[in-house]
Amino acid sequence: MSTFEEVLRQKEAEREAEGETAKAKRKAAPDPIYKLPEGGRVLGSKKEILEAKDIEYEYVPVPEWGGEGAFVKIKTMGGQQRDQFEDSIVGKGKPGKKGGEREMNVYNVRAKICALHIVDEDGKLLFEWEDIEALGEKSAKPLDRVATRAQILSGITDADVEELAKNSKPTVSDTSSSS
Repeated sequence: MSTFEEVLRQKEAEREAEGETAKAKRKAAPDPIYKLPEGGRVLGSKKEILEAKDIEYEYVPVPEWGGEGAFVKIKTMGGQQRDQFEDSIVGKGKPGKKGGEREMNVYNVRAKICALHIVDEDGKLLFEWEDIEALGEKSAKPLDRVATRAQILSGITDADVEELAKNSKPTVSDTSSSS
């Protein structure tokens, strides 16, 4: 596959072949509730929200990087990391392009996803943004495995990527990040 979009299309086709629809697979936001359900409670302080333990962790096998029994630890992205990732794949509007059309930069997308998810045992990111080029030189097989699990863990759905791609033109020629 030459682009991230082609990979997403292939995965969509695989899901449909298995009898699952993309809609059922998506983690859509629940419909708004206008009355507090019985037994529900309103979070009443910013402290409650900011101290909530909402980061999840998972281990992904990577025998290619460390032999049998080797794993990397990944965690869900925070909001700022998600914004950084999205900004890195969706370029700014180009002057003279119809409707401020943006170019989608899928260069090194798996390495970007991995770099924003792989952590040490204490939960601190192992990679800096500057490490993405080197990480992208690693084997595609473990990169894809880790990136796929990371997308699921962080709730990055096909619909999210499609939304980013709207009014965007795929490109792999721009190798610089926009952050």
